Amino acid sequence: MTPEQKSSFIGWVSIALAILWMIPNVPSIAYVLSRSAQQFWQEAQRK
Repeated sequence: MTPEQKSSFIGWVSIALAILWMIPNVPSIAYVLSRSAQQFWQEAQRK
């Protein structure tokens, strides 16, 4: 492997690991996003 291939391979592996790490946290991420979206919507309604 050339150095460029090696660095891009390491980048893809780290991205894949980050995605795998996030999968168990998807419900909490979705919950936080929905809560912030609700708060934003209520603020927009008030104005």
